[in-house]
Amino acid sequence: MSDSLAKFCTACHAALAKAPGPEGRRQATTLLEGSLADPDFLAACFPAKDSGRRELYRDPELGFCLLAYDMADARVSPPHNHGVSWAIYGQVSAHTDMTEYERLEATQGPGPAHLKKRSAYRLAPGQAAFYDVGVIHSIDYPANTRFLRITGQDLEVTPRLKFDLEKSEAVEISSATMPG
Repeated sequence: MSDSLAKFCTACHAALAKAPGPEGRRQATTLLEGSLADPDFLAACFPAKDSGRRELYRDPELGFCLLAYDMADARVSPPHNHGVSWAIYGQVSAHTDMTEYERLEATQGPGPAHLKKRSAYRLAPGQAAFYDVGVIHSIDYPANTRFLRITGQDLEVTPRLKFDLEKSEAVEISSATMPG
């Protein structure tokens, strides 16, 4: 691991250990946004033109993960959440259009789900955004997009929800069948 990547992971650990809730996550978002301007950090995260998703770091104590996405193909995800985890996205190249939603039902689990669009915006290179536990969002990016994502835990084994807008329903997913 390069010095810049190791320093970033150490700083994130310190921020999240000191303030394990939303405040620490906002601090990690600021750290990521600052690191997106560091060419050494980006070179360490994207050492070669390998398309796809790669785990760069998993914190042995806190469990948060840093992932690099080098996406050759364009992608539009359905609205989804990260279950009991949170996420921070940091845009490296191209852009990602983000849409956030509010669920109108009081329930938080699978079943009927009517969503109302809360906000829509574009993440440009150098920008980062934080999505706390349960925040419903969708992502849309063009081909040849790079971004980083920090998750509070391994989403490969974390039950999450994806939302079908046409059927107005939420279904549980538990593997990384979609980047999000």
